Amino acid sequence: MAFDPELEQHVRAALDGLPWLGEKRMFGGLAWMVDGNMICAAITPGLMARVGKAAEPGMLALPGVGPMGSGARRMGGWVLAGEDAWRDDDVRQRLLSTAIAHVMTLPPKEA
Repeated sequence: MAFDPELEQHVRAALDGLPWLGEKRMFGGLAWMVDGNMICAAITPGLMARVGKAAEPGMLALPGVGPMGSGARRMGGWVLAGEDAWRDDDVRQRLLSTAIAHVMTLPPKEA
């Protein structure tokens, strides 16, 4: 099953106008990056967002948001919003705003 195209539309609308924004197919879905640093990805089963380690506890407290990773192996600074969470305008906006703010602090990656 592919990711939900509605999620792709929501993310594109939220990220519209960011400088140096790019899209790339990865993880069986679609990822958005600024200067080579991934902000988020629309994947199955939801929205993966790079919120940073400092903001991760607060984002995990949002309804429907859990840690990113498989089994005991977690990706620190990343969260996964299930369908109920990313469909919630407030939760989705908080995740994306936090991810944008975090990624904008990172140095550009070499091409």
